[in-house]
Amino acid sequence: MKKSLIYIAAAALGATALSACDDDFAYPPVVEPESQWAGQANTTIAELKAAYWQDTNNYNTAVGLNEDGTEVIVKARVISSDASGNIYNNIVIEDETGAMTIASRTLNSSTKLASQFPFGAEVYLNLSGCYVGRYAGLFQMGQASGTEISFLENATLTEHMQANSLARPQLVDTMTVDIATLAAAKSNTEQLQYYMSRLVRLDNVTFQNAGQPFAATATENRYVTDAAGGRINVRCSNRSTWHNEMIPGGTGAVVGILSYFNNDWQVLMIDASGCIGFDPSWTPEPTPEVKPEGEGTQASPYNVAKALEVTNALPADQNSDKVYVKGKIASIDEIDTGNFGNATYNIVDEAGATAFKIFRGYYFNGDKFTAANQLEVGAEVIVYGALVNFKGNTPEMAQGNYVYSYNGQTSGGTTPTPDPTPVEGVVFSETFQSGNLGSFTVENKISNDFSGWYAKASGPACAMANSYVNNANLEAESWLISPEISLEGCTAASMSIKQAFGFYFPTEQGEFCTVQVRAAGGEWKQHNLTNFPPKKDGKNWTDFADNTIDLKEYAGKTIQVAFCYKNDGKQSVAWELQDLSISASK
Repeated sequence: MKKSLIYIAAAALGATALSACDDDFAYPPVVEPESQWAGQANTTIAELKAAYWQDTNNYNTAVGLNEDGTEVIVKARVISSDASGNIYNNIVIEDETGAMTIASRTLNSSTKLASQFPFGAEVYLNLSGCYVGRYAGLFQMGQASGTEISFLENATLTEHMQANSLARPQLVDTMTVDIATLAAAKSNTEQLQYYMSRLVRLDNVTFQNAGQPFAATATENRYVTDAAGGRINVRCSNRSTWHNEMIPGGTGAVVGILSYFNNDWQVLMIDASGCIGFDPSWTPEPTPEVKPEGEGTQASPYNVAKALEVTNALPADQNSDKVYVKGKIASIDEIDTGNFGNATYNIVDEAGATAFKIFRGYYFNGDKFTAANQLEVGAEVIVYGALVNFKGNTPEMAQGNYVYSYNGQTSGGTTPTPDPTPVEGVVFSETFQSGNLGSFTVENKISNDFSGWYAKASGPACAMANSYVNNANLEAESWLISPEISLEGCTAASMSIKQAFGFYFPTEQGEFCTVQVRAAGGEWKQHNLTNFPPKKDGKNWTDFADNTIDLKEYAGKTIQVAFCYKNDGKQSVAWELQDLSISASK
């Protein structure tokens, strides 16, 4: 292992400045914190993971006592910091055997967890009476939330974790590892436990999105690749203090916490110094000019330049008819091989040309992606789907598209008709957990200081409506509306959605939250949600209840779905949504 580079420069500077001070000055003594459990550690992080690990992505389980009746106590060191904002509502600790994430809220809106548990501080953690588990695959300590693990309140955190020293950044180790080793570790439980949440360094890697901001307006997946073609996600938050800085070019090293989300690794840089040794003089090559060509048909697909031209001319958030677009894969933002099975990637006409985003599309004939290697950078694809100018400033191919041709090959050698029949399975999905509302639009029926539905990035990530603004409950009616979704050729369809509430719970169906569905161009019809999360002391921010709505009456049609939030202004009402999917069958 190598000593961490994070914060060491600042620590060295502080030591130099102190040594230059006049000895005649009197300074207050520096008091080291001392934990009440100092010297009582009896469990390692590796032992804890082995004892409470389950091979499922989401679960929680209570930590009891040791066999001899003693409390389960871990001694570790803090290896993360939320000071720059890229790591949020999380602390990561490490001992000689492994590392673990602790999901916890901050003390208040202006206090960072790093002020309570600074980078490099020794801590003692008493886990008895707490919960551990996995959320989206990441093992962590937190609060039980249904069948998942969520964020501890800060008061609960400080009851169970205490600092036993001041910051000691020079004592934090960084583990050097390569992408191939991490890829192999995903299929080995022991190795997965060993690497998960470590502070790691990846040498000799190159950013795919060099020259772009790390995360200008939304949290971004920024992948790095190695010489062998291996790739790993460097997850960058627009909450960070350095989100507008440019991604460096050339080859260098990336240092960060090795997190895990839905069966894949992601590196969370602690701050901008997590990029090491990249070429400071690197500048992107001039963008080549490409003539727009193609008619958008199977025989004459748009090139990327033409797709950009057509999409930029569309009204904001209005889908075009479905077209064929041809290009080479320049970068891959995400391949979800879990529940949704879709991928987001970027295609270009030629190296260095302007890219066009293919948003949450599927594989051949609309099949789900099942393996990360089904798409590769450099492959030539023809993609079929609708174009949309998202928010009027982001041209892309809308969700629900699929690959027609990959390196000249089509699925089974078949040729789709211009109006293909949807395949059986998921035909539309939206997580509402990516920091934006995806392809949904917001329409407010009442004009006041309430801006309507918005994307909440954490705690938990979701789509949210809450008309409590500036210390007042406002009257509201806000609609969250999907794009048009084709159910043509289907004989049955259904929609699933997770919902949660805050502050006030409905006393009758349709009181303030309804699902509205219509055939394209028709009248909206109300559908009530029937499954509600349990009420907890008048509020509920973390438990989501699964709901299913039968859409059989819309089979064979093109539909839109909307979520209508209403508030008469007499109480605080918050409505949260996650994981929408629409499935259809022939």
